[in-house]
Amino acid sequence: MDAILYGNGFNLLSKDCPSWQELLTNISDREKAPILNGIPPTLQYEQVYLAPNSSFSSLSEGEDETKLKEAVKRKLKVIRTNEFYEKLLNLGVSTFLTTNYDHALYNNLESSIINKNSAEKIYSIRRWKKVKLNNNEYTIFQFHGDITTVKSIMLGLDHCLALKKVDS
Repeated sequence: MDAILYGNGFNLLSKDCPSWQELLTNISDREKAPILNGIPPTLQYEQVYLAPNSSFSSLSEGEDETKLKEAVKRKLKVIRTNEFYEKLLNLGVSTFLTTNYDHALYNNLESSIINKNSAEKIYSIRRWKKVKLNNNEYTIFQFHGDITTVKSIMLGLDHCLALKKVDS
């Protein structure tokens, strides 16, 4: 089976797609907890989430990152497809693996989804969806999460633990 792995580089070619820095800056408390440059993106996320003066650091014990992930979802759900996604779809491959959380590959058209396995609520080891576009069917694995299941979105270092969930 042939498959194509793609990531956020395709999104960055879309008009309204924020960079990682812009995404974090737009959802953080810029004045209270500015994002540090020169540290890895996963640590920048941890900074936004855990900074003592951040509105997200006030989450009570037992609360999770859902509030922050909802903010990420709002920023990413508006990303539309672009000509490069169309080129991907025309390569004759029907399976796509992606680190993207969004649905830009099929232009956010939920009506394109014809089948899916979304039984996992947090991890995305077995999560997939099948979409139909222009009479062709494609299977998409979003292994960093899906914006329709906010808890599945992997952003920080703690999400690296998802690799432990992979069956051998």
